[in-house]
Amino acid sequence: MTITQTHCIACGRKFVNMIISNTGQLCRDCASQGLFRKKIIITGITRMNHGNVCVSGIDPDTWKFVRPIFPSRLNREFVMEGTSQVVRHFNVVEMELKK
Repeated sequence: MTITQTHCIACGRKFVNMIISNTGQLCRDCASQGLFRKKIIITGITRMNHGNVCVSGIDPDTWKFVRPIFPSRLNREFVMEGTSQVVRHFNVVEMELKK
């Protein structure tokens, strides 16, 4: 499936020309930084060893499955606020990603 893209997926800056893409494109400024923010619909949260969690989800722009990988691991605190779980299945979260 391809989509017509008119804005950068990270900063929202409007492109001069529409882009046909199935992954979502960055403007030159965002691409040069190496990081961008992306919304993800959470479809899976798995407890791992040492207080870490693994999350998976769907990219609502492309409807593709994503599993973000964090070099420093994703701590359980990401899904918790105190003793309450605040990130649940089907929540939309925004993460800063490299690719």
